[in-house]
Amino acid sequence: MYPPGFGVFLALGQLLGNPWIGVLITVGLMCGALCWMLQAWLPPAWAFGGALLASIQIGFGTYWMNSYVGGAPVPAMAGALLFGALPRFFRKPTRKTAMLFAVGVLFLVNTRPFEGTILSAIAFGLALARYRSSSAETKSAIRMSVFAPAVLVLAGGAAFTMYYSWRVTHNPFKNPYVANREQYGWPENLAILPPLKLQYRHKILENMEALEAGRRSRYTTLGRMLDNWSARAAILWEFYVGPGLTLALVALPWTLRSRKSRTFFAIAVVMLLLNTLQLMAYPQHLSPETCIFYFLLIAGLRQLYVWAKRRSIVPERLISAMLLCVVCASILNLCMEQFGIRPGSFWEWPHWQFGGARAAVVDKLRSIPGKHLVFVRYRSGHVAHEEWVYNSANINKSRIVWANMMGYDKDRALREYFADRQAWIVSPDDDPYGFLPFTRKTYNPELPQECVCKSAVSTTATTAVR
Repeated sequence: MYPPGFGVFLALGQLLGNPWIGVLITVGLMCGALCWMLQAWLPPAWAFGGALLASIQIGFGTYWMNSYVGGAPVPAMAGALLFGALPRFFRKPTRKTAMLFAVGVLFLVNTRPFEGTILSAIAFGLALARYRSSSAETKSAIRMSVFAPAVLVLAGGAAFTMYYSWRVTHNPFKNPYVANREQYGWPENLAILPPLKLQYRHKILENMEALEAGRRSRYTTLGRMLDNWSARAAILWEFYVGPGLTLALVALPWTLRSRKSRTFFAIAVVMLLLNTLQLMAYPQHLSPETCIFYFLLIAGLRQLYVWAKRRSIVPERLISAMLLCVVCASILNLCMEQFGIRPGSFWEWPHWQFGGARAAVVDKLRSIPGKHLVFVRYRSGHVAHEEWVYNSANINKSRIVWANMMGYDKDRALREYFADRQAWIVSPDDDPYGFLPFTRKTYNPELPQECVCKSAVSTTATTAVR
């Protein structure tokens, strides 16, 4: 259902051997683009330091690098291309710079359509304002031929997006995200959109819709709204700033003496205000503004450097201490499980807690010859976010197919459709590391769950030997 910008890199990683290679590529491109953007606005040493800081803080121990959630590095890279190309173009208008600007717009729209479109519009507005105030010499250097590659990139991107939508929804003007919401009622991403009332065939989907719709209660009173927004501020501070860069944030009043900083700060405020319209606020929702956040933070570090130097304090020691704090926080975040620390939210943990169990089941199934069909049985209180049922793009050709239980007769029909596969039952809430063969007896939900758990390993081992 999501736009294809991040999926393109996952597909590339899959071709190279593992989808995570695609994630690694996106994080590397994000850090490189961030350095390139900062070089357009700050001295080279500070720009490199800012990119290095970002690579440690958000590109090392967070879910941006260590999971497939959100695809945030791609819109972060795109935002950096946008604001890195803008000043360079007016210093020296070239086809390359205009094309990089267009690439940034293309990836923003195809990763974070809501925030990306608005941020692109703001960048276009800044470009028009800069053009109007430019000298006659600069205006004369900006010819239509300079924009030709950029126009081709945007046209090709629009054609690809329409083709992608057509392949998924059979309508080139209907985004898969919209089709998904019409069918399932979620994501309930904007508070201004009315909720949809739908009937669900799966309890787990009904639970997910109830979970998302319940977030609307945060907008019923002013007090709840303020409480929600303060919690969002804490989340964003924790992810983008943290203890290590808090002093740089405190220096913001002095940072805003610069016209460049005021411009970026105004953009950040606008985007943060727009984010309050969303029912959820995860760090990836603001990933297009990553370069803006780090520009303001690095500008704050420069203010601290000047302040320390004027007071005969060795500024390098102060900056090194803050960097050490960032490094320690990243290592701690990456090693929470080993340290026995249980985080309060998923973005504090670089992987889903149940991912290892599902991966273990997949490894066991792959060790058994042939193709497999796995029915997943949840308990009534199963957490909606801990989903086990997802498949590859081409389901029929996948070696392992996952399905929700829908009742014995319907599941039997699916079993007959995949007659060439061995069928199994997995109960994640009872024995997440084992599975049973699909039979009438094992399917019976009245079967004591203890029997399922105890027999899972032995049954699997016996089947594997056969």
